[in-house]
Amino acid sequence: MKTVINKIRQAGRSITVQLMVMFLAIWIVVSILVMVAFTFLNQQLANKIMEGQKDRVSYYAAIVNADLSRITDLMQRMCVDDDVAAFLRRRDCDFDYQDYEAYLDSLERLKSYQASSMYIDDVFLVIPQTGELLRANRGVITIPEEYENKIQLCMEEEDEVFFRLTIR
Repeated sequence: MKTVINKIRQAGRSITVQLMVMFLAIWIVVSILVMVAFTFLNQQLANKIMEGQKDRVSYYAAIVNADLSRITDLMQRMCVDDDVAAFLRRRDCDFDYQDYEAYLDSLERLKSYQASSMYIDDVFLVIPQTGELLRANRGVITIPEEYENKIQLCMEEEDEVFFRLTIR
């Protein structure tokens, strides 16, 4: 047993073993420092990325809000648009040249409303006296069944600012 202990003592005095122990100690300390540094940098980068994403979201939210405000303004303007109102007042079964001019003016106005925002797919007017829609994409068509119920509900609601036009 004493010989084993003596051999371990002699090995401990050996320069190779001392270098290996020193290298191992330094390597452990450096590894811990590097891991701490990586953790700190990871948190810093994550915070920086989150700030950038928040800025982007705020930027895009502002753009969308501005566009939605413009769409609301367009909807209000469309409700008091003289060309559109003239077309709706004149639209009946008899279709003469003045009706055709009112139709073209209204269709061009609807197309300009549609082109004003990338969020507007289609714009249409309900022509209740004939059961038709004037759509910016397709012109005058009969009201499709899927729209009929929705239009009827809108016409029956108390807040009818955007859905009624007094026909004179």
